[in-house]
Amino acid sequence: MPLGLTVFRSREKLGYYDPHNYQIGLNERLMWEPKEIVLQNILRHEMAHYITMLLHGTNISPHGQEYLSFCHQHGWGTEVSAARADLAESNAQIEGDLVTERLISKVKKLLELASSSNQYEAELATIKANQLIIQHNLDLRSRKSQDFEQATTFLKRILFSKQNSSKMRAIYEALTSFQVALCFHHGQDGVYLEAVGPYANVEMAQYVAQFLDREMELLWQQAREQNPQLRGLRSKNSFFAGIGHALVKKNRQAQKMSTLSHELIILEQDLQAHKERVYPRLRASFSNSKVDPTARALGKSAGEKLSIRSPIERKGMGRLLTLSKS
Repeated sequence: MPLGLTVFRSREKLGYYDPHNYQIGLNERLMWEPKEIVLQNILRHEMAHYITMLLHGTNISPHGQEYLSFCHQHGWGTEVSAARADLAESNAQIEGDLVTERLISKVKKLLELASSSNQYEAELATIKANQLIIQHNLDLRSRKSQDFEQATTFLKRILFSKQNSSKMRAIYEALTSFQVALCFHHGQDGVYLEAVGPYANVEMAQYVAQFLDREMELLWQQAREQNPQLRGLRSKNSFFAGIGHALVKKNRQAQKMSTLSHELIILEQDLQAHKERVYPRLRASFSNSKVDPTARALGKSAGEKLSIRSPIERKGMGRLLTLSKS
């Protein structure tokens, strides 16, 4: 029978078993931080799920009698069989990447200020956000002695749609200035937008993508109410394209004004290497949809004023796989 292993990053769990793909996932921190017995017990816990499924099928309770009986047969107690208790305690002993988490928090706050009514304040916030991301990547590069082979590549599916829509393409364009490599992955159930690169960049890309996915629909509704002449899919596609163009232009301008702008060439080369590591045979695709000039101009205007903020600030709105050299 097949058995796959994957490495993921999470603050909530140390391991998992996926019966649909015969796959065990291990938290990346287990590679270097836990005591040996902790790692052994997590592996036993997930292997017990795997073997119990092979013996009894998938229509059983994950931690039911069959699972507990298997653990008992091998002399494994609650330190292995427990669903959460001991594993959660072990998890608490392992610290996360606090430096990266603080960086992500700072960049999010700066992006919220990036459309301030005070033009100087908005410009400064955008420049500072870009500087933080660029400097973080340069620091990572320095710690790895500028050897890309020692760098870890993160892949994350940040958006999903039943089809490759104009909104997804606009979000793709907007994210090109966030220091990530991007790709549309076409599966049987639909299309995924995937981000590849260093961890902080990929996390920020997901944050921005999910915000834009909601906000762009709201901006389109407002534009239609204020401009009744906007009708049909062509206008909607053009409006979304305008937003994406405005956002990438705003971030590119901030990068040019940054004192670290000359370092971008090095980081772009690293991003291309990350992308080739994940997608060695990537094919390009193009869209030839017709443009509505009025809708595109309105989209650009909306994009220039857009502030990437937490969704909780809008009333009425509700709130990885890693690849490295083996």
